[in-house]
This record gives sequence, structure tokens and C-alpha cells, in this order.
Amino acid sequence: MKILGAGSLHLIYALLVLLHMQTSIGSNSTTTDDGVKCIKSERQALLTFKQGLVDEHGRLSSWSSEEEKKNCCEWEGVQCSNITGHITMLNLTMYPYNRGFILRESIGSLNKIHHLDLSSCNLSGSLPSQLANLTNLQYLDLSYNNFNSVKNLEWLSRLSLLQYLGLSEIDLSKVNNDWLQVIDKLPHLTNLSLYRCNLRDVIPQYFPIINTSSTSLVHLHLGSNNLTASTFQWLFNFSNSLVSLDLSSNQFRGPIPETFSCMTLLEELFFSNNQLERGIPKSFGNLCKLRYLYLYHNHLDGMLLELIGNLSGCLQLSLEIAFQSGFGTYLLG
Repeated sequence: MKILGAGSLHLIYALLVLLHMQTSIGSNSTTTDDGVKCIKSERQALLTFKQGLVDEHGRLSSWSSEEEKKNCCEWEGVQCSNITGHITMLNLTMYPYNRGFILRESIGSLNKIHHLDLSSCNLSGSLPSQLANLTNLQYLDLSYNNFNSVKNLEWLSRLSLLQYLGLSEIDLSKVNNDWLQVIDKLPHLTNLSLYRCNLRDVIPQYFPIINTSSTSLVHLHLGSNNLTASTFQWLFNFSNSLVSLDLSSNQFRGPIPETFSCMTLLEELFFSNNQLERGIPKSFGNLCKLRYLYLYHNHLDGMLLELIGNLSGCLQLSLEIAFQSGFGTYLLG
């Protein structure tokens, strides 16, 4: 499925891609002149969803139950399948001024949805447990909203098809290490973004028993939390899959572990704004795919160019792009 609304994580946007296309429509629909049909139950779900929003600029005025506006396939930001009439996309990218909360009744009824992106929607309240009913979800992003502090993430384990999960800037300080247990139950997860979630130190005795099927993480964003070196033991379970790893602005101290050299697929490693010491392990010279290495604002010795120059192997060649882009030429320390 094509993922829409890509770009900076700080862009204000809201994107929903709704409801798996089914083979039959039934009588519960409204037919337009060109044959496109709007499913009544889906129209009602959108109207209920709208009730939870404060549309200050009237940008969703076409969303109405009035007779002349009943065809939800013609609503602003809505697209339907020309074959089945089911809603396939709801794009609120152009509506950054909306705010409100998630109505549990409307969200829980959209049980065919594959892609749900409500990031940066200025939503508040608690995360509805009804999200657990969306068992077909492959993409879920609730980042950058004003949700209450979360106490339980167990409901996420029911979304076993998830490939992307974004919970950035949601306070997870009260879930302790439960998030580790949840991640272990999402065998298809490739992208995990937990930026600035108040994650605390990962306690080794609470590590889940990693299943071989759950070591599929490719992109992992754990920046701006309170994690320490005990997190490394858990991270090394993904040595054979990680391509991008962001550990910036945490509480990492001491030398960079030699074990990172086992992450041979790494292309991006963000370690800036920590308290790392000494230098770059010589074994990093074998990270042939590493293109971006962010180490500024640490306590490493010497200049980055000098540190890289002391490494053997193929790393110097792969990092040329980073140098040319202006990265990695700052004094470390």
C-alpha cells in the first residue's frame, strides 16, 4: 500500500487511509451518476468522527447528512474505490487547524482500515481501547498530539499486522518496560518511532524473549528519551535488520560498544547529544553501508575526520557522502 503524507515528522498533517476494498457492496449505498457508490455505514462513521473535531475554518463543510451531500465519495479530502465504493483514502493534510478528540464509536467501527495516520492533529484525551479492534491495521501513527499519559499498551499486541507504529511525543513513562513486551508481539513491525516519549531505562530482567519472527525492525527512532546503556542488550537483537537507528539525546555514557559493528546493514546511526567517551571502535571500519554517523555533542576525543581516518575497512568510503553533505566535520567534545 502506498504511504501518503511522507516528509518531516514535524509537518502538520492528518491522513487516514480507510477500509480494505471488499468484493461486494450490498444495498447499503448511495449511487452517483458515474456509478461510484458511498457506503452508508462508512458515511456515518465519518460524520461521527467529525463530531469529535473542532473545524474552526469550516473546511469539512462538505461532510454533511443533507440530501445533496449524502455521497461521501464527493466530500472534501475523501476518495472512494470506483469499483466497490468503499472509502480508500481520507486525506486531511490540508486541514491543520482541526482539533478535538477521537470518538471511540467511530474509530472502533472502521475495522477494515489498513492505514491510520492521525499525527499532529491536536487531539486530546486518552487513547481509545477500541483501536484494538482495527486488527487489519498495517500503519498506525498517533504521534504529536496531546493525549493523556498512557498506562497500558497491551491493546497494541492485537494489531499483529502492524508494519509501522508511531507514538512520538506521547508520554509512556507509566508503561515501564511493557512496551518491550508489546513490540515482541508485532512480528511484522519494521518501523518504530518513539521520539520523546519519556521512556525510562530499559531493565535487563524485563527483556522479552525475542522471537526470531519479531526481529524485523528496520527503522528505530528512540531519540530524546531517558535511556541508558542497558538498552544496548535489547537493541542487539536487531543486528541483522536495522538500517536506521536514532539514539540521540538520551543518557548514554562511556565508550561506544564494539557490538555495534555487528549491525552490518546500518546506514544511519544517530548518537548526538549523549555523554559518550573515548573514540570510535576500530571495528566500525567494517560497517560498509554506514553513510551518516551523528556524534556531535559528546565527549569523544579528537576530530571526527581523524577518528574515521584511523579506522580500517570500508567505512571511510561509505562516509564520504556524509562529509560532502557537511556532516561530521565538527570538533567532538
